[in-house]
Parts: sequence; structure tokens; C-alpha cells
Amino acid sequence: MTTKKELTIKTIGLVYNSKSIESKRLAGSIKSNLSLDSWICSSIELEKNTNLFKNTDLVIVFGGDGTILRVAEYTSLHTSCTANIQKSIPILGINMGRVGFMTEIQISKISDKSILSTINSYIERMSLSNLCQFEDHRSMLQIDINGESLKDNVLNDIVVTRHMNASLVELSVSINKFHLGIYRSDGLIISTATGSTGYSMSAGSPVIHPQSKDFLLQPLVPHMSSNSAIVVPQDASIEIETSNQDLLVSLDGFRNKILKPYSQISIKRSTHITTFLRKSNQFYERIGAFLGLPNSSENFSKTLSKTSN
Repeated sequence: MTTKKELTIKTIGLVYNSKSIESKRLAGSIKSNLSLDSWICSSIELEKNTNLFKNTDLVIVFGGDGTILRVAEYTSLHTSCTANIQKSIPILGINMGRVGFMTEIQISKISDKSILSTINSYIERMSLSNLCQFEDHRSMLQIDINGESLKDNVLNDIVVTRHMNASLVELSVSINKFHLGIYRSDGLIISTATGSTGYSMSAGSPVIHPQSKDFLLQPLVPHMSSNSAIVVPQDASIEIETSNQDLLVSLDGFRNKILKPYSQISIKRSTHITTFLRKSNQFYERIGAFLGLPNSSENFSKTLSKTSN
């Protein structure tokens, strides 16, 4: 007779988009039917409840990529109790937003019961299987301003741009202490591989596979110079000196800080990571759909047939 192995996951966190009534409802419904210890919190209240992440093994996020970015700030600082090496708490994303590139489960037109069953299958796989098969590790960035290291870890991007003025921004940039030049532009985007499908891509940067630890330096509407992005290796640092303007630095699009004139910024890869729970690596399928590429082999065959005739 075989004995069922005990689940190693003990506590699950559920975080919902604070602006979505449906996200809150679904998160509450799932929580009430989970057989494990769990807690629930809105994304906007996480800052006041960071103690919830202690001894948490998995965080389920009900929302889009914006909600995940808020959660990743905290999961990256904690270790999953199921892990035997230093890892961040895994995130399982339930897409309830407009953009769900980082989410895992699409819920369109399926019942709460089906969603619960799907979540339970992920929990069981995570508990009983080789965890590494189902983890998607993402690099993050850290930023120092005027010699002070901020506690923030950035999953998507850091944007340095104008603040309360309409003039061009002048930024002197060095990489590993070697002077690159002065950008006269609307600003700069420094993005991770994860962030390469976001703001930086709309500004003209390439897409980098999310498993890459390299990051991107992308100018915003540069004046009299190329808008080409520079791929920066994982062990490099980017140093930025500002001029005589007040500027704005935005971390993942929702943590904003004012930069005083003649500030010095240093950006490099963080020692922390974000971990996502996945069933399989579907990046190329996702990015193909994201880029609007047709994905029907039948239509492709018909096109070839017409061409040959």
C-alpha cells in the first residue's frame, strides 16, 4: 500500500488588485476553499503588511502585470520555506488584467471551481515534484542614488526622465566606469530582460529572453543621436550623472522619487530575484502572440499552397 506524501507547502498568500472588485471576489472565493493555511491582502496594503510574507511558501496573485510588480517587491526579499537553497517566494499569477505577460493562468469564462482545481494542481506539483522544473527565475535591478543604496528591487525597469519641465534631459552615462557619452533626450530606460517586453520595447529596444541576466540601456526620444539600445552584461554597472535639472526616477512604474540637480545614480543587477511558478516554458509562444504574429500552421500551409500555384 502506498502512502500519500505530505505536502511541503504550509502557507499560501493571496494578493488581489486593489482596483478590481472581481479580483477581490475571486481571491476571497479561492481562499475560503483552500485546504491550506492562507492569508489575503490587497496590493495597495502590502506595504503595511510585509510581516505576512514571513513563512509563506507561495503567493497567488489575482491581477495583471502591474499587480505582480507590486508583489515582486516583497516576495524577492523573502525565502520560500519549501526551498533548500536561497530562493524568493514563488508567484503564481492569475491574469485578471489587461496585460498578463507575467501571469500563468488565464481565467476567461471558467468557473471558480475550475480555477481552484487548476491552482491545486500547481500546488501539488510544487510540493511533490522536482521544484526546479516549475520555477522561472527572473533577474532584478538595484539602484544607488548619491551613494545611498535603496532597498527597492526592480523587476521591470528604471526610468530616469524629466520632472515638471519641458526641456530635454542631459544625462552623462558610464558603464563600468568607462564613459559612454551624454544623452540629450526625454530620458533613459534601464530594463531587465523581463522589462524588455514593456516600456523599453515601445521605445525601440529588442526583446531579451527572460532567463537572461543581461539588461538594457534605452534612450527615450534622443535628440541628434541614435535611439539604439545597448545590451549590458550581467556583471556590469551603469553610472548616470544628472545635470542642473530636477528629474524623476521611476521604479517599475509606481515607485517614484525626485532627483535633485547633479545627482549620481548607479544601477546594477540585484542579488535578489523574482520566482514564478510555471508548468512549462511558453515564452516563445507568448512573445509571438504578444507581437501579433499569426500562429496557425493551417493558414501557413494554405499560404504556401497559393504561393506555389
